Amino acid sequence: MRPEWCYLAVQADVPVARFAFWTLPKVGTPLSIVLLDVAPDGVDRAAVAQAVLARAIADALATNTSELGHVIDEPSQTPQWQTEPEERAAWLESAGFRVVRATSRWSFDGPPPPVTSDRLRFSTFEEVGEGVFLDVLERVSVATLDARVRADRDRLGPAGEARETLADLRSMEWQPAWWELAFDSDGALVGLVMPTRAPSMTTIGYVGVVPEQRGRGYVDDLLARGTATLRRAVPNLQIRADTDVANVPMAAAFARAGYQEFASRREFEYPVEQGSGWIGASSP
Repeated sequence: MRPEWCYLAVQADVPVARFAFWTLPKVGTPLSIVLLDVAPDGVDRAAVAQAVLARAIADALATNTSELGHVIDEPSQTPQWQTEPEERAAWLESAGFRVVRATSRWSFDGPPPPVTSDRLRFSTFEEVGEGVFLDVLERVSVATLDARVRADRDRLGPAGEARETLADLRSMEWQPAWWELAFDSDGALVGLVMPTRAPSMTTIGYVGVVPEQRGRGYVDDLLARGTATLRRAVPNLQIRADTDVANVPMAAAFARAGYQEFASRREFEYPVEQGSGWIGASSP
Protein backbone atom coordinates (compact mmCIF):
# COMPACT_ATOMS: atom_id res chain seq x y z
CA MET A 1 0.00 0.00 0.00
CA ARG A 2 1.28 3.46 -0.92
CA PRO A 3 0.40 6.90 0.54
CA GLU A 4 -0.86 8.08 -2.86
CA TRP A 5 -3.23 5.09 -2.89
CA CYS A 6 -4.99 6.16 0.34
CA TYR A 7 -8.11 8.29 -0.12
CA LEU A 8 -10.33 10.31 2.22
CA ALA A 9 -13.72 11.60 1.02
CA VAL A 10 -14.86 14.89 2.53
CA GLN A 11 -18.33 16.47 2.49
CA ALA A 12 -18.78 20.00 3.86
CA ASP A 13 -15.30 19.76 5.38
CA VAL A 14 -16.25 16.58 7.26
CA PRO A 15 -14.65 13.20 6.45
CA VAL A 16 -17.39 10.83 5.29
CA ALA A 17 -15.57 7.89 3.70
CA ARG A 18 -12.21 6.33 2.99
CA PHE A 19 -10.63 3.65 0.85
CA ALA A 20 -7.21 2.50 -0.26
CA PHE A 21 -5.73 0.38 -3.00
CA TRP A 22 -3.82 -2.84 -2.34
CA THR A 23 -1.54 -4.88 -4.55
CA LEU A 24 0.85 -7.81 -4.43
CA PRO A 25 4.50 -7.20 -3.51
CA LYS A 26 5.80 -7.43 -7.09
CA VAL A 27 2.88 -5.76 -8.90
CA GLY A 28 2.94 -2.03 -9.65
CA THR A 29 -0.79 -1.39 -10.17
CA PRO A 30 -3.78 -1.66 -7.80
CA LEU A 31 -5.50 -5.03 -7.60
CA SER A 32 -8.05 -4.52 -4.82
CA ILE A 33 -9.99 -1.83 -3.00
CA VAL A 34 -9.40 -2.18 0.75
CA LEU A 35 -10.27 -0.29 3.94
CA LEU A 36 -13.55 0.83 2.38
CA ASP A 37 -15.61 2.62 5.02
CA VAL A 38 -18.49 5.12 5.01
CA ALA A 39 -19.57 7.27 7.96
CA PRO A 40 -22.23 5.43 10.00
CA ASP A 41 -24.66 8.36 10.18
CA GLY A 42 -25.27 11.90 8.95
CA VAL A 43 -24.88 10.98 5.27
CA ASP A 44 -26.64 9.03 2.55
CA ARG A 45 -24.37 6.01 2.88
CA ALA A 46 -25.36 4.45 -0.44
CA ALA A 47 -24.80 7.68 -2.36
CA VAL A 48 -21.43 8.28 -0.72
CA ALA A 49 -20.39 4.69 -1.38
CA GLN A 50 -21.30 5.02 -5.07
CA ALA A 51 -19.29 8.22 -5.41
CA VAL A 52 -16.29 6.67 -3.66
CA LEU A 53 -16.42 3.49 -5.73
CA ALA A 54 -16.75 5.50 -8.95
CA ARG A 55 -13.57 7.38 -8.04
CA ALA A 56 -11.79 4.15 -7.13
CA ILE A 57 -12.75 2.49 -10.41
CA ALA A 58 -11.69 5.50 -12.48
CA ASP A 59 -8.33 5.88 -10.76
CA ALA A 60 -7.59 2.15 -10.91
CA LEU A 61 -8.45 1.90 -14.60
CA ALA A 62 -6.19 4.87 -15.29
CA THR A 63 -3.24 2.73 -14.14
CA ASN A 64 -4.10 -0.01 -16.70
CA THR A 65 -4.57 -2.48 -13.88
CA SER A 66 -5.35 -6.07 -14.80
CA GLU A 67 -7.81 -6.56 -11.92
CA LEU A 68 -9.92 -4.61 -9.47
CA GLY A 69 -11.64 -6.44 -6.64
CA HIS A 70 -12.96 -6.22 -3.13
CA VAL A 71 -13.53 -9.02 -0.63
CA ILE A 72 -16.11 -9.47 2.09
CA ASP A 73 -15.23 -11.80 4.95
CA GLU A 74 -17.75 -13.11 7.48
CA PRO A 75 -17.14 -12.68 10.30
CA SER A 76 -15.26 -9.48 9.48
CA GLN A 77 -11.49 -9.79 9.75
CA THR A 78 -8.50 -7.61 10.49
CA PRO A 79 -7.12 -5.50 8.86
CA GLN A 80 -10.23 -4.52 6.89
CA TRP A 81 -13.12 -5.18 9.29
CA GLN A 82 -15.70 -5.38 6.47
CA THR A 83 -18.80 -4.72 8.58
CA GLU A 84 -22.39 -4.62 7.26
CA PRO A 85 -21.64 -7.29 4.65
CA GLU A 86 -24.98 -7.21 2.84
CA GLU A 87 -25.03 -3.42 2.62
CA ARG A 88 -21.46 -3.49 1.35
CA ALA A 89 -22.35 -6.15 -1.22
CA ALA A 90 -25.21 -3.97 -2.48
CA TRP A 91 -22.82 -1.02 -2.93
CA LEU A 92 -20.44 -3.16 -4.95
CA GLU A 93 -23.14 -4.66 -7.14
CA SER A 94 -24.59 -1.21 -7.87
CA ALA A 95 -21.12 -0.08 -8.96
CA GLY A 96 -20.78 -2.97 -11.41
CA PHE A 97 -18.85 -5.50 -9.33
CA ARG A 98 -19.91 -9.15 -9.32
CA VAL A 99 -19.12 -12.15 -7.15
CA VAL A 100 -16.57 -14.35 -8.92
CA ARG A 101 -15.75 -16.78 -6.14
CA ALA A 102 -16.91 -17.90 -2.70
CA THR A 103 -14.38 -19.55 -0.41
CA SER A 104 -13.78 -20.92 3.03
CA ARG A 105 -10.71 -19.49 4.77
CA TRP A 106 -8.24 -21.57 6.79
CA SER A 107 -5.29 -20.83 9.06
CA PHE A 108 -2.49 -22.83 10.64
CA ASP A 109 -0.64 -21.73 13.78
CA GLY A 110 0.87 -24.94 15.08
CA PRO A 111 4.15 -26.78 14.55
CA PRO A 112 4.75 -28.51 11.20
CA PRO A 113 2.48 -31.52 10.71
CA PRO A 114 4.28 -34.86 10.93
CA VAL A 115 5.22 -36.45 7.63
CA THR A 116 2.66 -39.25 7.45
CA SER A 117 4.43 -41.35 4.82
CA ASP A 118 7.49 -41.62 2.65
CA ARG A 119 5.58 -42.73 -0.42
CA LEU A 120 6.44 -39.62 -2.45
CA ARG A 121 9.67 -38.14 -3.71
CA PHE A 122 9.97 -34.47 -4.59
CA SER A 123 11.74 -32.33 -7.19
CA THR A 124 12.01 -28.55 -6.85
CA PHE A 125 11.29 -25.78 -9.34
CA GLU A 126 15.00 -25.09 -9.68
CA GLU A 127 15.62 -28.76 -10.48
CA VAL A 128 12.96 -29.25 -13.17
CA GLY A 129 12.47 -25.76 -14.61
CA GLU A 130 9.59 -23.51 -15.58
CA GLY A 131 8.41 -25.51 -18.59
CA VAL A 132 7.79 -28.65 -16.58
CA PHE A 133 5.93 -26.71 -13.89
CA LEU A 134 3.69 -25.09 -16.50
CA ASP A 135 2.82 -28.50 -17.89
CA VAL A 136 1.94 -29.81 -14.43
CA LEU A 137 -0.14 -26.72 -13.60
CA GLU A 138 -2.11 -27.40 -16.77
CA ARG A 139 -2.62 -31.06 -15.82
CA VAL A 140 -3.74 -30.48 -12.22
CA SER A 141 -6.34 -27.94 -13.34
CA VAL A 142 -8.26 -30.57 -15.35
CA ALA A 143 -11.73 -31.17 -13.81
CA THR A 144 -10.90 -28.80 -10.94
CA LEU A 145 -13.55 -27.92 -8.37
CA ASP A 146 -12.26 -24.33 -8.19
CA ALA A 147 -14.65 -21.97 -9.99
CA ARG A 148 -11.98 -19.36 -10.70
CA VAL A 149 -9.61 -21.87 -12.31
CA ARG A 150 -12.45 -23.27 -14.43
CA ALA A 151 -13.37 -19.78 -15.58
CA ASP A 152 -9.76 -18.99 -16.43
CA ARG A 153 -9.40 -22.23 -18.41
CA ASP A 154 -12.50 -21.29 -20.40
CA ARG A 155 -11.23 -17.74 -20.97
CA LEU A 156 -7.55 -18.40 -21.64
CA GLY A 157 -7.34 -22.08 -22.54
CA PRO A 158 -5.51 -24.65 -20.37
CA ALA A 159 -2.01 -23.44 -21.27
CA GLY A 160 -2.96 -19.79 -20.84
CA GLU A 161 -4.50 -20.46 -17.44
CA ALA A 162 -1.32 -22.24 -16.35
CA ARG A 163 0.84 -19.30 -17.45
CA GLU A 164 -1.41 -16.83 -15.64
CA THR A 165 -1.42 -18.91 -12.46
CA LEU A 166 2.37 -19.09 -12.48
CA ALA A 167 2.62 -15.32 -13.02
CA ASP A 168 0.18 -14.76 -10.15
CA LEU A 169 2.19 -16.94 -7.78
CA ARG A 170 5.46 -15.35 -8.87
CA SER A 171 4.10 -11.94 -7.88
CA MET A 172 4.25 -13.15 -4.27
CA GLU A 173 7.46 -13.77 -2.32
CA TRP A 174 8.77 -17.30 -2.88
CA GLN A 175 11.88 -19.42 -3.17
CA PRO A 176 12.53 -21.94 -5.97
CA ALA A 177 13.24 -24.62 -3.36
CA TRP A 178 9.74 -24.16 -1.89
CA TRP A 179 7.91 -25.17 -5.07
CA GLU A 180 7.93 -28.92 -5.60
CA LEU A 181 6.58 -31.63 -7.86
CA ALA A 182 5.68 -34.95 -6.26
CA PHE A 183 6.18 -38.42 -7.75
CA ASP A 184 5.11 -41.84 -6.52
CA SER A 185 7.44 -44.81 -5.94
CA ASP A 186 7.16 -45.79 -9.62
CA GLY A 187 8.17 -42.31 -10.76
CA ALA A 188 4.69 -41.31 -11.92
CA LEU A 189 3.70 -37.69 -11.41
CA VAL A 190 1.33 -37.12 -8.49
CA GLY A 191 0.99 -33.33 -8.27
CA LEU A 192 2.58 -30.18 -6.96
CA VAL A 193 2.64 -27.78 -4.03
CA MET A 194 3.64 -24.10 -4.28
CA PRO A 195 3.86 -22.19 -0.95
CA THR A 196 4.29 -18.40 -1.00
CA ARG A 197 4.78 -15.49 1.37
CA ALA A 198 2.90 -12.19 1.70
CA PRO A 199 4.03 -9.30 3.93
CA SER A 200 1.91 -10.34 6.93
CA MET A 201 1.40 -14.07 6.40
CA THR A 202 2.44 -17.12 4.42
CA THR A 203 0.12 -19.05 2.14
CA ILE A 204 -0.38 -22.41 0.51
CA GLY A 205 -0.42 -20.66 -2.83
CA TYR A 206 -1.34 -23.71 -4.89
CA VAL A 207 -1.70 -27.43 -4.31
CA GLY A 208 -2.99 -29.90 -6.87
CA VAL A 209 -3.12 -33.58 -7.80
CA VAL A 210 -3.25 -34.84 -11.39
CA PRO A 211 -6.59 -36.49 -12.25
CA GLU A 212 -5.26 -40.04 -12.56
CA GLN A 213 -3.84 -39.92 -8.99
CA ARG A 214 -6.85 -38.44 -7.21
CA GLY A 215 -8.69 -40.37 -4.51
CA ARG A 216 -5.52 -41.85 -2.99
CA GLY A 217 -4.95 -39.32 -0.22
CA TYR A 218 -1.99 -37.63 -1.88
CA VAL A 219 -3.38 -34.18 -1.12
CA ASP A 220 -2.57 -34.86 2.55
CA ASP A 221 1.08 -35.53 1.71
CA LEU A 222 1.31 -32.41 -0.46
CA LEU A 223 -0.36 -30.17 2.11
CA ALA A 224 1.88 -31.52 4.88
CA ARG A 225 4.92 -30.86 2.71
CA GLY A 226 3.92 -27.28 1.93
CA THR A 227 3.01 -26.55 5.54
CA ALA A 228 6.33 -27.92 6.80
CA THR A 229 8.24 -25.88 4.19
CA LEU A 230 6.63 -22.64 5.35
CA ARG A 231 7.04 -23.46 9.03
CA ARG A 232 10.77 -24.05 8.54
CA ALA A 233 11.32 -21.01 6.33
CA VAL A 234 9.09 -18.43 8.07
CA PRO A 235 8.23 -19.78 11.52
CA ASN A 236 6.92 -16.49 12.92
CA LEU A 237 4.08 -15.95 10.41
CA GLN A 238 0.67 -17.60 10.33
CA ILE A 239 -0.12 -19.80 7.34
CA ARG A 240 -3.38 -19.06 5.54
CA ALA A 241 -5.21 -20.69 2.66
CA ASP A 242 -8.54 -20.30 0.89
CA THR A 243 -10.46 -22.97 -0.96
CA ASP A 244 -13.55 -22.78 -3.13
CA VAL A 245 -16.74 -23.68 -1.24
CA ALA A 246 -17.38 -26.37 -3.86
CA ASN A 247 -14.01 -28.00 -3.18
CA VAL A 248 -15.16 -30.13 -0.27
CA PRO A 249 -12.21 -32.57 -0.54
CA MET A 250 -9.69 -29.74 -0.17
CA ALA A 251 -11.51 -28.31 2.84
CA ALA A 252 -11.46 -31.77 4.43
CA ALA A 253 -7.71 -32.00 3.78
CA PHE A 254 -7.11 -28.68 5.54
CA ALA A 255 -9.08 -29.91 8.54
CA ARG A 256 -7.12 -33.18 8.68
CA ALA A 257 -3.84 -31.24 8.55
CA GLY A 258 -4.75 -29.18 11.60
CA TYR A 259 -5.91 -26.01 9.86
CA GLN A 260 -8.80 -24.09 11.41
CA GLU A 261 -11.63 -22.58 9.37
CA PHE A 262 -11.92 -18.96 10.48
CA ALA A 263 -14.12 -17.19 7.91
CA SER A 264 -16.02 -17.33 4.66
CA ARG A 265 -15.18 -14.94 1.83
CA ARG A 266 -16.96 -13.49 -1.18
CA GLU A 267 -14.57 -12.21 -3.83
CA PHE A 268 -15.99 -9.40 -5.96
CA GLU A 269 -14.50 -8.30 -9.28
CA TYR A 270 -15.06 -5.26 -11.47
CA PRO A 271 -15.12 -6.25 -15.18
CA VAL A 272 -11.68 -4.93 -16.06
CA GLU A 273 -11.36 -7.79 -18.56
CA GLN A 274 -13.02 -5.54 -21.11
CA GLY A 275 -9.56 -4.08 -21.51
CA SER A 276 -7.22 -6.81 -20.25
CA GLY A 277 -6.99 -10.02 -18.27
CA TRP A 278 -6.74 -10.40 -14.52
CA ILE A 279 -4.50 -12.53 -12.37
CA GLY A 280 -6.88 -13.45 -9.62
CA ALA A 281 -5.14 -12.37 -6.41
CA SER A 282 -7.16 -11.29 -3.39
CA SER A 283 -6.31 -8.98 -0.53
CA PRO A 284 -5.60 -10.14 3.04
